Amino acid sequence: SSRALPAGDVDWYQVKLIDDSDCFLCSDSFGIRVRLYNIASNVDLDLAVWNGREDIQEWKYSINGAGQSECIQGWNGSAGPNDETTIWVKVSHFSGLACFEYTLLVENTQSACP
Repeated sequence: SSRALPAGDVDWYQVKLIDDSDCFLCSDSFGIRVRLYNIASNVDLDLAVWNGREDIQEWKYSINGAGQSECIQGWNGSAGPNDETTIWVKVSHFSGLACFEYTLLVENTQSACP
């Protein structure tokens, strides 16, 4: 968890995703879901995720309104022998005043956002 104060504040997180498979011929499935929640009712936080892997290189966004959780689901598939990558997560405080801690969760799941 972290705090987002004041409006205009931006928090960056770098997350290294590790492929723990040691089987070259096996087919693992993977998925990345990033959730931002526990947001104060009058505060609007926005979420962006960048996957800089050479074969993907794209941003995904979630920009719901004040007090609403944000969620990004993406980059599902079957893993090869090494699918390690680093993602960058950006939490932007768009509007609203409150002193609170938000929660950011990065999951390996192919489940859709709630």
